[in-house]
Amino acid sequence: MLAVDLTSQVFWRTPFVSLCEQRQLVEFFVVQIELTSVANSKFVLADCWVTRLKELGTTSHHIHTRTHLGHLLHPGDVALGYDLTTTNVNDTNFDKLKSPPDVVLVRKVYGDRSKRHRNRNWKLQQLNKDVEEDMNTESYDRDYKDFLDDLEEDKEYRQQVNIFFDPSVQPLPKEEGLNADVPTIQLDEMLGGLSLSDDMTMN
Repeated sequence: MLAVDLTSQVFWRTPFVSLCEQRQLVEFFVVQIELTSVANSKFVLADCWVTRLKELGTTSHHIHTRTHLGHLLHPGDVALGYDLTTTNVNDTNFDKLKSPPDVVLVRKVYGDRSKRHRNRNWKLQQLNKDVEEDMNTESYDRDYKDFLDDLEEDKEYRQQVNIFFDPSVQPLPKEEGLNADVPTIQLDEMLGGLSLSDDMTMN
């Protein structure tokens, strides 16, 4: 299984457009998954059968795809992915594929996101942003929360990011607790207190 690290320098030498956008992600219910012997240091290739979450219980049709998320997904899980059967993809390279997949799974969904965000006991340091009148703050907040989720789910990704412990967050009660498989950042990965300057904030 080939994994490529695309640096900004490489991308801007030969830029390309993405086939799909984040707003086109669809929730899929994992019906069955079978691991293959193909893997690398980070991912495991698997055959996966899914159905659209909104159609669960109303159809017996299962969509087969191959995914790099074999190490994370189990029957009963929910994953976000792109439904290429209903997406208008206009790309010459994609058109050259002999057997394009019907579904491309992107990431696992870890339960209730609002609970996950409320239970997050860490923050990042960032410059105060100037809010312009035409700025879509809802889109910005959504993208920023997605970025925080990415940091939690990928230890390698957050290695160069300063993460600060937030003592103001109280853990959720046990009855409202998160699923055991929800990724978290350990205390030994966090920095201690910080004295902020006027143009910095914690978020």
